[in-house]
Amino acid sequence: MDMSARSGLPLHKGKTRKQVQAREARQAAKVVKTVRNQAVERADFSCETCGQWTGTWGHAHHKVKRSQGGTWTLDNIAYVCAGCHAEIHGGTA
Repeated sequence: MDMSARSGLPLHKGKTRKQVQAREARQAAKVVKTVRNQAVERADFSCETCGQWTGTWGHAHHKVKRSQGGTWTLDNIAYVCAGCHAEIHGGTA
C-alpha cells in the first residue's frame, strides 16, 4: 500500500492521509492568496484589460486554463474586472 502524500513524501507517523491532504490544501491556499495579491499590486488595483479601477474586487484570470495545465504563477495570472472577465469567457465569468 502506498503510504505517501501527493507530494511523494512519506506520511508522518500517526498522521492520516486526510490530515496530510488538509495541510497540503492550506499550503496551496496560501500560494493562491500570495499570487493573487501580487497580481493586484502589479495591476495597481486596476483591470489589466480596460484599466478600470477595481480595488480588491477584481478577478484573477488564468491566461492558460488550469484544466489545460495552467498554474497559479504570477506570469499566468491577469487581474481583471468582472466585466472583462465575463467577456474573456464569452459572457460567463
